[in-house]
Amino acid sequence: FRTYRAAYRVISRANRILDNIERLPESSLRNNIEGEALALRAILHFDIARVYCKIPTQSTDAKQSLGIYYSKQFDPNALNRRVGTTVDQVYLNVIADLERAYSLVNANNGIGRLNKSAIAGLLSRVYLYYGNYPKVVEYADIAIPAGSS
Repeated sequence: FRTYRAAYRVISRANRILDNIERLPESSLRNNIEGEALALRAILHFDIARVYCKIPTQSTDAKQSLGIYYSKQFDPNALNRRVGTTVDQVYLNVIADLERAYSLVNANNGIGRLNKSAIAGLLSRVYLYYGNYPKVVEYADIAIPAGSS
């Protein structure tokens, strides 16, 4: 339960950033901050779903089964929400956040920062769990270019 609670705390902080991103002037820095916050929110929801929900590729009824609360706005009580979203809705939200993040972040962000390659790798992994194998390959090819070592 500690992992669950800690994840929603970080999600809440990412949402606070996203709720206030409009206060920053339009710039590549603002886009980068927004992209990193979206990716962080998405990957934490994905990790919680992997632990507490059925996995779509491992159960035929997983997509229609009960998912987790997907918090999209700052909500200090997100941990206690019991909204009836499905696993499918959770994965679609994760994918939407990661694809938007991919479009916003810089290609080269430096050590310890999310960049396009890292987010492409995350998208590949999420699509693997979701069962969309063409997208797994598409994003894996971006994350790990052919011939790289």
